[in-house]
Amino acid sequence: MGFLNNVGRLHRYGFADQVLIYAQNPDVTAAAPAELWHKRFDRQIKIAEPGIALLDDDNAIRYVYDISQTEPLGENSKEPDLWRLGREQRGPVLKSLANTFDVPDNSSLESFCFGLAQSLSARYYEDNKDAVNALLGKSTIGLRLNERQRVQFFIKTVADSALYAVMSRCEGADSPRVEDIGDNIDRIRISWFNTSESISLLGEAASGISNSIRPVRKFKQCLNPCCASHKESSF
Repeated sequence: MGFLNNVGRLHRYGFADQVLIYAQNPDVTAAAPAELWHKRFDRQIKIAEPGIALLDDDNAIRYVYDISQTEPLGENSKEPDLWRLGREQRGPVLKSLANTFDVPDNSSLESFCFGLAQSLSARYYEDNKDAVNALLGKSTIGLRLNERQRVQFFIKTVADSALYAVMSRCEGADSPRVEDIGDNIDRIRISWFNTSESISLLGEAASGISNSIRPVRKFKQCLNPCCASHKESSF
C-alpha cells in the first residue's frame, strides 16, 4: 500500500516520476524543485541534502526535494497546505464531481469514486485492449486465468488501486475507511503482475485514473473559491 499512498500524495507527478520518488524516498509528503520552494514558499534546500533524481523525456536529470529537506529563509516563509477532505467539504465536492462527470451524486464520496474508477478502468481496457492482453498473457495472470477472468481481474485491480490512492489522499492512509479499501485489494493475485511490463501497466493505469478523478481542485474550490493564494500553496 505504500506506493499507492505515494500516488495519492504526489498527484502532480506522472507514474514514472512517482516510481522514482518512491524508490529514493518513500516518506515524501510534498516534493518540488528547489526553484519552486524558493519562489512560492520562501524556503531553501538544507545544506548537503541530496536531491531526488527524476528524468525528463530526453533523459536529462532534474531534481526535486521533499518539504523535510527545506528550511525557512525568513519571516515570510510558509509551508505547503497538505490538505485533507473534511466532512463539511464532502457534500460540495461530491456535487461538483458529479457535475463534472455528468452522473448523479446520490451516493457517498467513496461509492461515487469507486463507481467512477470502475468505469474509467473498463474504458482504459477497451482503449488498450490488445496491449493489455499481450502484457498480461506474459505474466502469471496469463497462466492462472482465462481471458475473461484476466479482463475482470485487471479492471477490478486497477479500480481498487485508484480508489485507494484517491481516498488515502482525501482522508489519510490511517483512516479506518481507507484501511478497509486496502483490505479489498487481493494481495495474493496482485503478485501475479510479476513482469516489469505488467506491473508498469497496472501502475500507469491506476495512477492515471486516480489523477483524473481526484477531487483536489474540487476540494480547493469548495474550501475557499476566492483565495488564489490557497491554490498556489496547496499540494
